[in-house]
Amino acid sequence: MLEKAIRDLLQEWIKGKDFFLVDLKVSKDFRIAVFMDKPEGIGVDDCKVISRFLEEKLEAEQLVPENYLLEVSSPGALEPFKVKEQYHKNIGQELEYELADGRKSVGILRKVTEDHILVDERQLNQMKKWIYSAVSLPLVKIKSIRRKLKLK
Repeated sequence: MLEKAIRDLLQEWIKGKDFFLVDLKVSKDFRIAVFMDKPEGIGVDDCKVISRFLEEKLEAEQLVPENYLLEVSSPGALEPFKVKEQYHKNIGQELEYELADGRKSVGILRKVTEDHILVDERQLNQMKKWIYSAVSLPLVKIKSIRRKLKLK
């Protein structure tokens, strides 16, 4: 019940804004973790605004006890994608992914459609050089996908 109420409050707040809800976790002891994002990235000030909004609403509607913990943050740059908006946000980025059949690969995200993504998948050619080939991946076949960590 509390999770649905928080989702509804956030959907109300999001209307007309670029924000999107990535994940929400509510424990039995009223630890509430909200993971939000937006296309250009979410900052500390954004998280403060969302936190204040939720605190005000949750307390005014008496949805939480006096002792509860609310954390609002970004989902983390290297966490697996959970919602489609994360795909759109990461067009042009190098991603690493695992498919349902266990195959793992790396590619640059080029396009997102209703049920597929198009990536330039990195492959090693016969001359041991990296090449990129356009590959269409059905979203239902993607087990896990995240931004690739770039080490300098």
